[in-house]
Amino acid sequence: MICKLKNKYLPVVESMEGAAFHFVCIMEKIRFIQIRGISNYVGERDKSKWKIEAAVNELNNQLINLINQITDPY
Repeated sequence: MICKLKNKYLPVVESMEGAAFHFVCIMEKIRFIQIRGISNYVGERDKSKWKIEAAVNELNNQLINLINQITDPY
C-alpha cells in the first residue's frame, strides 16, 4: 500500500494533524500558518530511525528566523 500511494502522489511530507488544522481554520475563517519539523521519511513505522531532536532544533531555528524577519523592519 505504501508503494502504491508513493507512486500515485509522490509525497515529500505527510501531515495528518496538519490537514485537520487547515480544515478547521478554513471553515472558521481563521488566519493561520503552520510550520512543521520533519523527523522521518514516509515509510514503515520504525521509530529508531526518527530524528526528533534534530527536527525540533531545526524547527526552533526556523521559528527564530521567521520572528526576526517579521519584527525587523529592514
